[in-house]
Amino acid sequence: MTQRRPQEGLTIAELLVSLGLGLLVSMAAIGLLLSSRAVYLQHEEAVRLHETGRFALEAVARAVRQAGFEDWGAESAPDDAGGATAAIAGLDARSLSERGYGIAQPLPPASLGSDVLALRFAGGGAPPGGDGTMTDCAGFGVPAHPGNADARGWSIFHVGIGPDGEPELRCKYRAASGAFASAAIAGGIESFQVLYGLDLDADGTPERYVNATAIDRLDATIVLAGDTDEARSRDFRRRTHWRRVAAVRIALLVRSLRAGTDGDGVYDLFGAAYGAAHGAEDAGTRVAVHALPARERGRLRRVFAQTVMLRNRVSGDRP
Repeated sequence: MTQRRPQEGLTIAELLVSLGLGLLVSMAAIGLLLSSRAVYLQHEEAVRLHETGRFALEAVARAVRQAGFEDWGAESAPDDAGGATAAIAGLDARSLSERGYGIAQPLPPASLGSDVLALRFAGGGAPPGGDGTMTDCAGFGVPAHPGNADARGWSIFHVGIGPDGEPELRCKYRAASGAFASAAIAGGIESFQVLYGLDLDADGTPERYVNATAIDRLDATIVLAGDTDEARSRDFRRRTHWRRVAAVRIALLVRSLRAGTDGDGVYDLFGAAYGAAHGAEDAGTRVAVHALPARERGRLRRVFAQTVMLRNRVSGDRP
């Protein structure tokens, strides 16, 4: 008959080996979990970047297509018939106050030399909210005010700093009360840049793209006609080069909210050729990550760009 021996347990060496193997397996599992989580978060940030960039780009493009609209079928004269200001204007490397009139009170740039783009258009339908056919950049309806050019709608885009300290693309608009207000459109917009396609020979196609500063320099060369300040002002509004803008080129640099692994690259918002030629003088069009403050490095970044033709130049925005 076989006699069974009682279980005497593990030796210290066997116990240490077992604990060591268990620890290695646990560490490997935790490492795999952390790695998977990091990949997931990076993918999530990349998706958010794409959605934010496309949404912001489309919001600006939609407003550009609406710029200069006039209701030529109305019984009264269109708003632009009296020599109103051009339907498009801009500022380089500026931001705006929330309440100031239009773009008349610019502020220093909030982020990387971001620009200001202002668009004007006539409304549709009766006050106070119109018929919904014409809306500003905040999505509010703009009613028609026939013959009153100053009552045209506003869609103004600029970059400000949000409550969380992140740069954001903002929409400034005119409320039904007549006061100006501002609303955030998209967060993480580090640089908002605009070029304007000038149609100098009136063939409907832009010959060259320049920034707002270049257009203002061209306007400074205009010899104005008129015996009074009002006459000269009216002549300027009629002949300004802003009326020759046939297209708008928009570019956005969008950054992630969390740290990423994009390295210390250089981002040319309008391409390498423009960045090499004008990056030093046109702030924000060439962004070198290594030159940014240390706290702003190590983010995912993407450039989004689009060229939009103006649809409503027939409204009088011709030289």
